[in-house]
Amino acid sequence: MLFKKKYLIIFSLFLLLLIISGLSLLNANNSFSKKIKDNTPNQIKILLKNSIFYIPIKFRELNKLKIENENLKQYTRDLDLENKSLKNQMNFGKSSIDILNFKNDYKLTKYVLPFYSKKSLYANKDKGYLDLYENYILVFFGSGKSILIEIETLNNKKFIYQELNNNLNKLKLFDQKIKWTGIKDIKIDEDKVYVSLTKDYGDNCYQTEIFVSEFNTKELIFKDMKTNNNNTCAAVNSVVKSYPSYKNFNGYQNGGRIVTDSDNIYFTIGDYNQWDRVQDLDNNFGKILKIDKKHLNHKIISKGHRNQQGMYLVNSDIILTTEHGPKGGDEINLLNINDESVQNFGWPISSYGNHYESVPLNKAINKIAPLNKQHEKFGFIEPIYYFKNSIGISEIIKNYYSSKNSFFVTSLKEKKIYEIEFGDNFKNPKIIDEINVGERIRDIIYNKEENKYYLYLESTPNLAILENSN
Repeated sequence: MLFKKKYLIIFSLFLLLLIISGLSLLNANNSFSKKIKDNTPNQIKILLKNSIFYIPIKFRELNKLKIENENLKQYTRDLDLENKSLKNQMNFGKSSIDILNFKNDYKLTKYVLPFYSKKSLYANKDKGYLDLYENYILVFFGSGKSILIEIETLNNKKFIYQELNNNLNKLKLFDQKIKWTGIKDIKIDEDKVYVSLTKDYGDNCYQTEIFVSEFNTKELIFKDMKTNNNNTCAAVNSVVKSYPSYKNFNGYQNGGRIVTDSDNIYFTIGDYNQWDRVQDLDNNFGKILKIDKKHLNHKIISKGHRNQQGMYLVNSDIILTTEHGPKGGDEINLLNINDESVQNFGWPISSYGNHYESVPLNKAINKIAPLNKQHEKFGFIEPIYYFKNSIGISEIIKNYYSSKNSFFVTSLKEKKIYEIEFGDNFKNPKIIDEINVGERIRDIIYNKEENKYYLYLESTPNLAILENSN
């Protein structure tokens, strides 16, 4: 009995020594651990590392590698932003001319735009939007920086601009370090400038909001139009309620397009991947709002959208919108703006696209986002056209070079302008031309007096002037 007890004590002491030694190996940041480690025989250290503490040590090494990798990624991103900024400072204003030979011949004149920021490294965002005001082109970059370009100087083959001050960065509405934050569209209507942007409501909780300023050529002072009544927002760490282990937030799905008529403003808000909120009317996710200019009253006129990147007012009854599908299924939709009901375009119940591989296809996800391959069958409005494969659809605008019911649809991923022709009542659509521009096309506007299109090409970025050579 004493013999067994003696060996039990020895074994317990040995085990305790192993544990203490192992912990010391894992953490040698204090004097006690260091003392144990220094006085543990090397053979025991090797035994512990290759047996009991093999897995914990590997986990520690893996975590260390993860931290080093994240630091390297951040360092690489910082170098990339600095390189972009310096390159842009050297090249802005430089021009080039391309002749695009497709069904029709087009001339494309490009000028490198000055998106750079010397004040903030993370404000070097090459995304941007543009609109016309009298003899000016107003350009807003994703960071909030704004410039004015005189059209007459472009007609004289010169690129001259002036920086237009605004108060958006002073309002601290979003974190510049986050890639997807910033300006999402601009619209000039009479003497007012509307901008949409991703607004942080606190604790990294976002929603797309619209701000307005009186126009002048010295400084723009923007104020929040407060279309988000309940301050509902999507938290960066949000999850699907029915499947809490799936982090579903996506800040790139933010919408933000603005169009106006004589009385109203129309404004798209993306779903931020908040699938379980899109079909409800107590929030603005995946909706289009109609805002009364005079009283600033607003209401939801459509729902069931994912990420509406383009919008064009056809007439007093119809708006065309473009919308990113998930993996495929980019849509063109027709919205009747005088319909008193809230029109439903089906997302995330119906879509001609598919879930990305990162989405867990379990019962909980399939219940709220089944992505049925029909709309009308489930009580939703069918798109008037959809792309089976994603083109990264962006803006849509009337093709004024055609006498038919023809529209230009721009793309980010494919870097093309698609000419789509519709029959009566927007039936029987067909692509009749694909103009390969070669850069991501973020925005396009038309100048009636000049009979020219101005494009924001994101890859460089460039201001491009598109003319029909014929």
